[in-house]
Amino acid sequence: VPPAFTTNPDTIALGNRNYIYDADATGSPEPTYRLTTNPAGMTVDSLSGIINWTPNAIGTYPVSVTATNAAGVDVQPFTITVSALAP
Repeated sequence: VPPAFTTNPDTIALGNRNYIYDADATGSPEPTYRLTTNPAGMTVDSLSGIINWTPNAIGTYPVSVTATNAAGVDVQPFTITVSALAP
C-alpha cells in the first residue's frame, strides 16, 4: 500500500521558538520520511516523521516532506510563515 499523509501541518510559527510537526502517513510497509525542501536547520526523523525547527527570522519558508515505501511515494508541500520573533 503506497504512503498517504494523514496529518496537516501548522503553517504559522513564532521566531526563536521550536516548531514541531509530526508528519504521519499510512502505508505498508511503514513509510520513511525525508525533507526535499526545507529551511536551514530544519530536520525530520526518518522513522517517526517528526519535524523540528527553530526559525530565527521573519519570513515565509517552503517545506516539502516525502513519505516513501516499497509501494510508492507521497509528498506534502506547505509553507510556514514566521511573522514575529519571540523575545
